[in-house]
Amino acid sequence: MARCSCYEKALHRNAISYPKRSYKMKADLSNTSRDLVDTCAGIRVRQSRYNLAEEESKQQNVEEITQLKEALAQLRAEREQVAMEAKIKEEKIQALNKDCRSLEERCTAAEATIGDVTK
Repeated sequence: MARCSCYEKALHRNAISYPKRSYKMKADLSNTSRDLVDTCAGIRVRQSRYNLAEEESKQQNVEEITQLKEALAQLRAEREQVAMEAKIKEEKIQALNKDCRSLEERCTAAEATIGDVTK
């Protein structure tokens, strides 16, 4: 009467092998968890490096922009100075031209007066 059905045999076999499967599942889960933690840590490290590089790049760009703005301001000031000097020189040239015309007129008048006196 100690006859077992196929179901009971399978149940008995599963009960015996359950601890082995349970251990294997725990080991697989542990390995998977470890892999996941390692992957996350790697991603975190890469993200930190990327953020640091990006921040350094931004800082370098800010410094370059500041230097360029300073250089531009200096060039604008120099341009204004040169324009002012050119304007002053142009005014001097105009004044000298006016003086030359005035002297030419006086010379012409003097020559005419000399011509009248010698007659």
